[in-house]
Amino acid sequence: MTASKLIDVLRELGCHTTDITDALYEADPSWLNRLKDHGWYEDCAEDESTA
Repeated sequence: MTASKLIDVLRELGCHTTDITDALYEADPSWLNRLKDHGWYEDCAEDESTA
């Protein structure tokens, strides 16, 4: 499962984005850079701003 898919599933289950991203950072501090490289981060930021 990709990180972006995992985040989507966890958000659907009611997990807070901050908790998810904190856990991912603890596991791999460079995870966000890979998501940004694939364009997922910008999509997520747009979703959060319209929530």
